[in-house]
Amino acid sequence: GGIRVDWFHVLIRARTGRVWGSANPDELFSVGIDRDEDLWLRGHSTTRDGRKGAGLNGRRYVLWNSEVSKTVLDKAFFKVNVVPFADVARVGGVYVDAGAELRLSLASVATFSVSVGRDLKAGRTLVFTNATR
Repeated sequence: GGIRVDWFHVLIRARTGRVWGSANPDELFSVGIDRDEDLWLRGHSTTRDGRKGAGLNGRRYVLWNSEVSKTVLDKAFFKVNVVPFADVARVGGVYVDAGAELRLSLASVATFSVSVGRDLKAGRTLVFTNATR
């Protein structure tokens, strides 16, 4: 379950989930950033050396994503936004990530983004690129 609030240029999303009974490893929740997952904790990768399973995996999770989008350039066919963010997750322990994302939208058809997230607990930085329609 979850709640999403999108007000002006502020997005706040809170989600939670729990697996009841016995679960196989591929049925656990995977929290972290990946193109195949939507439980984004933007300072934690869910892959290591190209293999999945490196994210925060657990039977239950709570995830809070917040971001503020600021348009810095808006032309006829493209728009550039700078998006600072803060993410908090509880999967076993509590994890806090913060960073910024640069989004380039082309003619409202495709969006390219580069995010730099920092795991505030371990001190690691993660750069992630993404393209969406």
